Amino acid sequence: MVYFNSLKMAGYRATTKSEKDRVPPDFTKSIQVKLVGLIVIALVAALSLSSFLIYLNARKALTNYAEQSVATLAISSSKEIGLWLDGKKSYISSLAATLLIQSGNKTMILPYLASEVERLKQFETLFVSNDKGDFISYTQKASKIATSNTGNLSDRVYFKRVMQGDSVISDPVLSKTTNMPVTVIAVPIKKEGRIIGLMGGTIPLDELAQRVATVKVARTGYAFVIQGDGRTIIHQDSNVAMKANYLREGDDTDPRLRKALSRMVHGEDGVARYIFKNVDKYMGYAPVTGVNWSLGVTVPVKEVTGQLSTMTTISWLTPLLVAAVISLITYLLLTVVIIRPVGRLRASMSRVETGNLEVQDRSLIGNEIGPPTGFINKIIFTLEKRLGSSGDEVGQVTESFHRMVEKLKLYQQNLEDMVSERTAELEKAYEELKQLDEMKSAFLSSVSHELR
Repeated sequence: MVYFNSLKMAGYRATTKSEKDRVPPDFTKSIQVKLVGLIVIALVAALSLSSFLIYLNARKALTNYAEQSVATLAISSSKEIGLWLDGKKSYISSLAATLLIQSGNKTMILPYLASEVERLKQFETLFVSNDKGDFISYTQKASKIATSNTGNLSDRVYFKRVMQGDSVISDPVLSKTTNMPVTVIAVPIKKEGRIIGLMGGTIPLDELAQRVATVKVARTGYAFVIQGDGRTIIHQDSNVAMKANYLREGDDTDPRLRKALSRMVHGEDGVARYIFKNVDKYMGYAPVTGVNWSLGVTVPVKEVTGQLSTMTTISWLTPLLVAAVISLITYLLLTVVIIRPVGRLRASMSRVETGNLEVQDRSLIGNEIGPPTGFINKIIFTLEKRLGSSGDEVGQVTESFHRMVEKLKLYQQNLEDMVSERTAELEKAYEELKQLDEMKSAFLSSVSHELR
């Protein structure tokens, strides 16, 4: 194959194993950067969007959970306080139902009251009043000095209600015996279906405040209680308890807080968000059963939604970390599955471009780029075959041409010899003719002379 051999002489040579495995670095780097870059951008964008949506949903869910938790705590705490007070009322009702209390005998009633105060220690004072408001009482003071007292309580609001047949847990009042704020639990004393008096007991407001103080939420959240007119009767701040009324006072009170307090005094439950002393707060509230009170649980928003900051950090770091891991795995897979094979295929095509047709690579046939590799190999094989076939024909033509040239050279040489030979013959013939002409002229001259 003259032409094919000439291609080899011009630089087409067999490819060694090291040449097959050699990948052009610039090409490999370029395709790696592009593929991995596109994948990273797509992953980060997709994961960021997904994380953002998850964050929004999680934030909404966490906010709803925080609000619901505060509201639920308020409801459960108000019920607990209500049940505790109802238990106290049931105890007073049981005393009012005794024959001794119904007898109205003050001489016997007072020792009985003293024994009950000392025995159960559930009340600061127990007292009994007739239908005119005249009462006798027994009080166990903080100094543990017991005292008895008499007086009239017909001016008390709860007295009038009890005389109408209601059992009452009063709003806080100043005790007539201790001059301290107390809550009065009073029930009617009935005899033969007729109300003959009142049986009551007082609970120091501090004791009730201690029970309310056990309601805690987050780090600084606390509970408070307001009565029917909006006045705060229990609060952790002594400057607020029994003094402040944010429903009716304070022009700088957040309207949202005022609205929530209005709902509280109307016996509703719910949750509100407001600003109090420049602090964003949640408040859950619910009515205290059995009394005209409402209990609220308030907590700074940031304390119950503090997880959001961590969630925010996680929501933004997660896509970056996941993208980094996936990109690394993708990079390795691309390198093994695509980049190296494509690089080797490109290297093979580069050598084909320089004229080397012995570059078919069978190691890539089973790979993901096997179809294009097989196609390239087929092209190379066909090209080599075509070139080989054409080389035979061209070789025959070339040989014929060479033979023709040799014959022409031979013909040229023979022609020259023939011309030289013919010229020599012509020159000899010319000399002979010239001699004959001279002989003819001499003969004619001789004949002519003789004739004369």
